[in-house]
Amino acid sequence: MNTMMYHFNYFIILISGIFDSLAIKTKNKYGINFNNKHPSAISLYKNAGKDFLKALRKNDPKLHRHRSKYAYFINLIHEFRELLIHREMLDMQNFTPSMDEKKHIISAVEVNEKTINLIKQCGDKIREYDNYTEWGVFNYHNKYFISPFCFAKTATKTLIDFSNKYLELLGYCNFIDELQKKNNNDPFLKDLKIFETNRLGF
Repeated sequence: MNTMMYHFNYFIILISGIFDSLAIKTKNKYGINFNNKHPSAISLYKNAGKDFLKALRKNDPKLHRHRSKYAYFINLIHEFRELLIHREMLDMQNFTPSMDEKKHIISAVEVNEKTINLIKQCGDKIREYDNYTEWGVFNYHNKYFISPFCFAKTATKTLIDFSNKYLELLGYCNFIDELQKKNNNDPFLKDLKIFETNRLGF
């Protein structure tokens, strides 16, 4: 449980770092300047990067619209990040939602209603035949919890979609597509195909 919690906490920090890196690349490409000189002001997170985002809208409206499409996702990750960096570490709990303790023990993170609302805004849906949603949300004794694995899996897919399109709009090429054009038998591509064929459903 401790190992899982460590990796989940680190996962949140890494995603927020990716957002920061994308913002810095954007600033460098367009030479964006604004009054706030603090490094944290260069951010895709509206609460921190309000002036930066205004400048982005002027320089590249299409890229700004793409960022706005994923605003709830960015806000969600930063909501977790604020808990990790400024207030407290996320706390994982083990509990048994059924009477059979040996067969049904769940490790989950308790979250507040604000976090749940942000997850809903990200397009969360009920999973058929499961008692939790695509983002791993479930309710137990009138409290909200998330499954770290399910959350991380869906958040990663969302991050990939967001980042790929963002970098494309910034003028970057798709690494996989370019590699296939150069050498479709590249060892990296072969490893990727093996992973896609044999991975265990995630």
